[in-house]
Order: sequence, then structure tokens, then C-alpha cells
Amino acid sequence: MSKDYIIESIFPTPVYFSKLDIEILDKEKTFFKENLKDVKINAGNTASMNSYVLNNKKVKRIKSEIEKHIMIYHSEVLRNSKTLIPYITQSWLNSTKINQFHHTHNHSNSYYSGVFYLEADGKVDQITFQRSYLREIQVIPEEYNYYNSDTWWFPTEKNNIIIFPSNTVHSVNQKKDDNERISLAFNVFLKGKLGSEVALTELIV
Repeated sequence: MSKDYIIESIFPTPVYFSKLDIEILDKEKTFFKENLKDVKINAGNTASMNSYVLNNKKVKRIKSEIEKHIMIYHSEVLRNSKTLIPYITQSWLNSTKINQFHHTHNHSNSYYSGVFYLEADGKVDQITFQRSYLREIQVIPEEYNYYNSDTWWFPTEKNNIIIFPSNTVHSVNQKKDDNERISLAFNVFLKGKLGSEVALTELIV
């Protein structure tokens, strides 16, 4: 049968991938290590008690680089109004070691979320995204692709940054390798005018 057709992807979830083009300085590494000494037990791994890591002046340089990528995602990828300004709300460190995992979740009270990987091995570390709605009829495909899969994973490695809508469900499978995966997660909200006055949906924040 000839492939005399086209497929259009409607309402796709935009997941942004890039790298921070900077070297992490020793003093910044020390700051992150200090924060990982005071942790709480997460569902499967550990997270820093400090949930405003990027507010510290010691990592101002890294925060600035992350903000550049957030603006690219916000303005160039999603083409959002210039009257809306994204800003980082909370930010925290995650540590995942052998046999640990990161539970399936999304992020409430946030518009964008993201992860910057301080330590990760692209050969073994990954992030998994999940379809957020229930399939009413389950059909087993002969070959999985973007259209028929309920989950999709991507490799993650050191200096990667990933940004996605906060309502996107994601997780980290149980680690089988003995390297420590350290990530800096962050949430982003918006300042400015949301919605439309005419449509009676206006909200100024």
C-alpha cells in the first residue's frame, strides 16, 4: 500500500532539551554538596530540605543560565505574550542512587518545570514521561511510537537541561547502576496579565 497520506500532530507536549554551556565551578559544587547533607526522604529517593536553592547568591551564575533557557522556551518555543514574565519559584536538589527511583508525579501551582543535571550518565540515566489521560480502549501495537505509547523516556546526562509544562506526568525508573544521579529541579510561574479582559478570563499576577 502506498503511503499517500500525512499525519499531523495536534496538541503535542513541548519538552525542551538543551545544555548549559558552562563549567560548574568548585565553589558551586561545594554549595550543592552542602545542601545534599540536609535531605528529606522522598518517595523513592532523597531531596534537599532547601527548596529555594537557586535563591542563593553562590549559584547566581547558574540561575542566570537556567533563566536564559526558560525565556527561550517561553518566548521562542511557545511564543507567549511579551507581557508575561516567567520566574523561578522553588528549586531543590534530588539525589538518586542504586535501587532508588523517583515516583510518578507532576507539579502543582506551577506553569513550567525543569531539571538541570549536575551528575548523570547518558548511558544509564533517563527521565520517563507519561500520558496524562486514560485510554478507554487498550490496543497493543506491533511497534511503539509517539502516537500509541503511554510512556516515553529520554536519556539524561551531565549539564543537560529539560523544561516542560508543569502538568506533564514524569518519573525516574529504579536505578540499576551505582553512579549517583544528582539533579537540580525547579518550578516556574508567570508575572503579568493572564487571560483576556474581553473573554472575562483576565488575571493580573
